Amino acid sequence: VIRSTDEVWNLRGDVTAAIDKYFHDDYVNAGSWGRRGIGKKALHDAVLAEMRAFPDIQIHITDCVCKGNDIAGYKCAMPDILDGTNMGPSAYGPATGKYAR
Repeated sequence: VIRSTDEVWNLRGDVTAAIDKYFHDDYVNAGSWGRRGIGKKALHDAVLAEMRAFPDIQIHITDCVCKGNDIAGYKCAMPDILDGTNMGPSAYGPATGKYAR
């Protein structure tokens, strides 16, 4: 979970390749934004939208808990802290140019 978060969010590499590498086709994203997305495309769209709004966004994982197995699948909870500067419109409103944590 930590490696996938780093590769998708923090390393600024190929986001699409990282999502394809770590996430299942039917992945359910119950993100901190209060929205639910299903599938890799929904996750990809959510990540890119957040990166457009906060181009320098970094995710710092404070804890990680996973439950499940390889047959039924896993459910993970990952409290985190996000740092970034709001340079574009987002779900929170228009760009402010301000740093947020």
